[in-house]
Amino acid sequence: MIAEYLSGVLASSRSEDGTYDGGVEWSSLIARLSSDQLRLHYLIYASARQVLADTAVGQRANWLHMKRVIFPQEELMDRIGKDFSDVRFSNAVNGLMREGLITDTYAYGPNVGVAESDFPKGSDLDVPYDRSLKIGVSIQGMRLFMWGLGMGHLPMDVYIHPSFAITTVDEQPDLALLSGVVMFEDVLLDPAGNKFSKESF
Repeated sequence: MIAEYLSGVLASSRSEDGTYDGGVEWSSLIARLSSDQLRLHYLIYASARQVLADTAVGQRANWLHMKRVIFPQEELMDRIGKDFSDVRFSNAVNGLMREGLITDTYAYGPNVGVAESDFPKGSDLDVPYDRSLKIGVSIQGMRLFMWGLGMGHLPMDVYIHPSFAITTVDEQPDLALLSGVVMFEDVLLDPAGNKFSKESF
């Protein structure tokens, strides 16, 4: 992913007179990230794009900052690499948070624990997998995704605009979009097993 993202930054930085240097900061950021962190970042923002677009109908992309998304943790770990340990996963998630590519509201592990990280004891998630990653998306994370795909010169709203096709790296099977990605608020169950009301968010 390092080469792909750096190529995207280069493509985003092209200008007719060759003086635009907007990609410098993004190249520096990419250089600070490990391959685990970059693959996790790509999988998060590629896989969440559609559900975020559906959530943000009528809104600008920056409205999504800190919106929480649920991912299937085990599938995500399998995609990043064989024998991908909990320690490596923790380091990758923490690295994204440290760089502002996700917010600090993340949690992962058994669904009950992820739900209870924000809501009362006994809360759960209505998802078809046992372990989840919950992250809050960030403007910085969306921007890096755009720059890494060669679209950093376009407005950030392109990320969620249905008329723009973003070419993802899905010719690599392990980077194909994850299934079962949902908004946290849509699958959170209260201790009685009922969906929380939107007003709770």
